[in-house]
Amino acid sequence: MREIGGRIGALAAALALLGGCGTTTIVKTVTVPPRSPYALGDYEGTTSQGLPISLNVQAGEIVDISFRWRARCADGRVHANGIDLGGGVTIDHGSFATRGILDTGAHAEISGRISGSSASGTLSRWGNSAFDTSCPDRGVRWSAHAARGGSGF
Repeated sequence: MREIGGRIGALAAALALLGGCGTTTIVKTVTVPPRSPYALGDYEGTTSQGLPISLNVQAGEIVDISFRWRARCADGRVHANGIDLGGGVTIDHGSFATRGILDTGAHAEISGRISGSSASGTLSRWGNSAFDTSCPDRGVRWSAHAARGGSGF
């Protein structure tokens, strides 16, 4: 018995010495992207004029904004048309704003806030139109919701 106890003691001492000889632990790091505070993808909605608006929202930016407008113009007639402001619009803490110069030389701007699967804001356009008359249309309210299949939140 004494011989077995001695062997066990010698084995324990040897293992204790080997234990400090640099064991290797492999750790795999997995990066999980942060959840977006708003849905990604297409948003569809209407303006306070009952006309369509659409946005394509991706992580941190809006890649496309299109809307229709209607206004009583300087010629006394009501005209309507569509505007595509393109994209590259940064979303900062859920808010965004952009403006552009249209082919007619007129100006358009849109601002808003995105949270969850909803977006809302105001839009304006002013200056000459494709109808050769000035058509100011300011402070039009709009709202939109992520289309089904929107992802990311």
